[in-house]
Amino acid sequence: MKKLSKEEVEKLIKEVFNYYGKSRIFEEEFIKYFKQKGMTDEEIDNLWVKALNYDLIDTGLKTFPNKSNPLEPITKVVFELLEEQ
Repeated sequence: MKKLSKEEVEKLIKEVFNYYGKSRIFEEEFIKYFKQKGMTDEEIDNLWVKALNYDLIDTGLKTFPNKSNPLEPITKVVFELLEEQ
């Protein structure tokens, strides 16, 4: 993949959030979307790191109850689209 400009990164990020129709998506949704577009794991990692550096997204962890084992909650990485400044 060629080096992406800030505008290209912004376009791709908006595209994935528009696809899911929400401003908060899970890491696995992000990865699945770009894998289907033919990107490698390394390209996907570089994309979200650039998006983070450009203040397009924020990342964090979200914990959910585990119905099958309440003593072991499930933690997932979440990407949140940041509002334009």
